[in-house]
Amino acid sequence: MIVVQNRVPVTAGHEDAFIERFRARRGLVDDQPGFIRNMVLSPIKGDYFIVLTFWESEEHFRAMRSRKHTAVCRRGRCSGGVRSWRFTRWISIR
Repeated sequence: MIVVQNRVPVTAGHEDAFIERFRARRGLVDDQPGFIRNMVLSPIKGDYFIVLTFWESEEHFRAMRSRKHTAVCRRGRCSGGVRSWRFTRWISIR
């Protein structure tokens, strides 16, 4: 299993909109082969959310990224206070 970590900067005042938009897009990744679960961690201080996505393997994660329905911001359509959506790293869990 691997965990993919993304650090997402969200403009102050848009936090609730980001969380709601993230909930609304559940089906984009949840039905993908190898997907286990995800978590959105809200900042106590600062403007960066952490999104953790759990996958059965790195191969499953890479296959999902190569498909058409990757994250909306990766297609250049960020909105609602998200300044960028950048892949940070993945961590292997053994």
